[in-house]
Amino acid sequence: MSKIKILIIDNEEDLINSIAELLELNNFQVTCCLNGPAGIKNILLDKPDLIICDLMMPGMDGYAVLEAVREMDLCKNIPFLFLTGISDEETRRKGMIKGADDFISKPFKYDHLLQSIDSILAKHAKRRGEIVSLSSKIKVQLKSFDEINFLTNHKVRTNISKIIQTLELMKTDQIDQTKGMLILIESAFQIDEITSDINDLLSQEEGYINNKSKISLDSSARIVLIDDDPIQIMLNELIIKKKLSVSEIFTFTHGKNALKFIEKNKVDVIFLDLNMPGMSGFDVLNSIDLMNSKVSVIMLSSSLDPKQINECYAYSNVSDYIVKPLNDKSLEKLMVE
Repeated sequence: MSKIKILIIDNEEDLINSIAELLELNNFQVTCCLNGPAGIKNILLDKPDLIICDLMMPGMDGYAVLEAVREMDLCKNIPFLFLTGISDEETRRKGMIKGADDFISKPFKYDHLLQSIDSILAKHAKRRGEIVSLSSKIKVQLKSFDEINFLTNHKVRTNISKIIQTLELMKTDQIDQTKGMLILIESAFQIDEITSDINDLLSQEEGYINNKSKISLDSSARIVLIDDDPIQIMLNELIIKKKLSVSEIFTFTHGKNALKFIEKNKVDVIFLDLNMPGMSGFDVLNSIDLMNSKVSVIMLSSSLDPKQINECYAYSNVSDYIVKPLNDKSLEKLMVE
């Protein structure tokens, strides 16, 4: 393992030699320069892992050295430690603003210097690790975004074009109605599958809270549907009745009316639209929280926004988040086998 390289810049030769001897005894590789320009040249030729620099030097002072280092693209993140005979707060503040990592006032104890060096190096090592981790995450995310871009710009647009063309041909009787409906149904299902694929990609990259839980329903289960769109309620009700074989489904187009019902009646599962005017799905969830109800809530939404999805899963009642449209496949995933 290579030694950590430390550059010392100070015009006091006796002091610089004694510091160098101490650091070499502690297994550091040390280079010494007696002025700012010589230090800058060394930084460019042999990038150190840490710079220890006197503040008050003739010609080019420590501030100027620090400013020069912070302007170098390849060296601007090198840890920088000031040595100074000036101990006033204004001097320290000025150096920290310019990007110094620490100040040690002369005269100093060598133990203090070593502790400062260890602390600075540990802090920068942690920062480098975080940067590497973030870079890896960004690369993975960019790959997912490329996949999402392909799905939306190619596969979704292809199916939308098929739907538009088929509708035009059906209007002018250039295609048989039965054949046209089959094309429309197939294209719609393909778009639904693509939406599900996009949701899966987003959930992997955005770190969704995984609060999903299975539900158990029999024919006696009482289900509440809340959605501001009456047509959507009708379609969801038909799908749920067919798949779950439940007899009691209560529908509401406004959260306020649904909450009054939930407060007075036993309910096993709520299918809740997220984005509704007046009273949103989040407003309904907050009210259910206040009731201390244990009812399971299945969120229904067209939104693939990771923040919204995580916000939903933060509620203890939320068992799942289904991206519309609700279908047999999404209901199967909910059920206990």
